[in-house]
Amino acid sequence: MTNIFYSKDFFLSNIDVNSAKDFISYAASNKINLILISHSDINSNSDIIKFLGPLVPEKDMHGFQFLTREKSKISDFIKNNPGKNIFIGNKEEDLFKASSLKCLYLCPMWTDNIDEKSKKYGIHIKDLKHLIQVIQILINQNAFYYELKINNVSTVYALTSANNISATEDENSVINAFRSTLKNGNSKYLDAITLYLLSGIMSLPEIMETEIWGIMPSSGTNINEEMSQILTQCRYLTDRRLKEPLLIRHTPTQKSHWTEPSTRLSVGALKHLKSIKINPKYRGKITGKKITILDDYITNGCSFEAVRNLLISAGASEVNFIAIGRFKSRKYNGLGIYQKEEYSLTGDLFSDNYTSSLSKRESDYGLHGKYNVDARQDVENLKDILEL
Repeated sequence: MTNIFYSKDFFLSNIDVNSAKDFISYAASNKINLILISHSDINSNSDIIKFLGPLVPEKDMHGFQFLTREKSKISDFIKNNPGKNIFIGNKEEDLFKASSLKCLYLCPMWTDNIDEKSKKYGIHIKDLKHLIQVIQILINQNAFYYELKINNVSTVYALTSANNISATEDENSVINAFRSTLKNGNSKYLDAITLYLLSGIMSLPEIMETEIWGIMPSSGTNINEEMSQILTQCRYLTDRRLKEPLLIRHTPTQKSHWTEPSTRLSVGALKHLKSIKINPKYRGKITGKKITILDDYITNGCSFEAVRNLLISAGASEVNFIAIGRFKSRKYNGLGIYQKEEYSLTGDLFSDNYTSSLSKRESDYGLHGKYNVDARQDVENLKDILEL
C-alpha cells in the first residue's frame, strides 16, 4: 500500500482540473490512499472539498482521508495502514514533519511560495504526470538484488545488478543510465536512482533504524557529489541530522579498476585502512550506534570490509552496507567474490596514525550471498518508467 500525505496547496495551487482528475483516477486504480493534512478540521465548505467534490467518483471516496497535523494522528494512520509513505508539501514544517514521521518528502514545484529548505532538501516534482512517474518507481521497487549476511551485526545489500553481459536489453538500458550518473556525473537519472533506493530502504526495517549514515570515500580526496546527495535524502527519510562526512580519505589511492583483480584481493581491505579515518567530529558519537554506509558499486567487498572493521572497532553496535549495483563474477559457483576480513586495529581511529593487522581472511565468503532474480525484472520495468 502507498500512503500520500499532502497539504491543500497540492491541489489548489496552479493545477488544472483534467490533470487532477487523471491523478485521482490513477490513485484509485492503484489503491493509493490520499490523506489531506490540515491545521484545522475539514468540512463541506472547505475550498479543497469544493475542488475535489466534482472530480472524485463516489466509489473512489474511500481513498481520501483527512487528518489534522498532530503527529500522533498521522503516526496512528501509518501504523494502521502499513506501506510506503510519501509526504508532499512546500513548507519547511512539511519537510520536518515528513522527516520525523520517516516519510519520503517530495516538493511540488508548481505551487506558490515554496520555502527555501523545502526546495533544497525535497525531491522536486514538476507536475502531476511527473508525480505518477515517481510513484511508479516506488511501487515498482519490490526487492534488493543482492544480500549477504556478514555476521549478526552487519549485512551487505545491493539494489541492482551492475553486469551488462548477462542482462536483457531493457535491463542494460537502466544499468547504463545508472552508471552514467554514478560514474560520469550525469544528473539526469539521479532522482530516479535516489527514489529507487529510498523505496528499497523503506522496506527494510533494520535500515530505517539507522542512526548515522556515511558514504564510502572515493579514491581521491574529493567527495562524490551524487552519492552525497543520495545520502542527504537517506538522512531525511530516517530523521537523522548528522551531516558531516563520517569517513575521510586522508591519502589518495589508485582507482580499483586500474589494479589487477588478483592484486586487489591480495591487498584486500588494507588499502583502505591505510588511507581512511573516521571524521574526528564523530569522536564520542559512534559507540552503540547503528550505522549504514552507502557506495555506488560493490565487486569484492574490500571497501566495506575496511569500514566495517574500522567502525566496529570504534564501538558501533551495527554496521550495514548498501551499494547501488553489484558486479558479480562467475567465481564460487557463480555467486561472485566477497572477501571477508578481520583486522586488529590499534591507535586513534580518528587520526591517520592507527595500525591494522590482518587476523583472518575468508576469500570464498561470497558463497553465502543470495540473489533475487525478481529484482532484475523490477529494473527492466524501469526502462519504460524512465522513458529510456
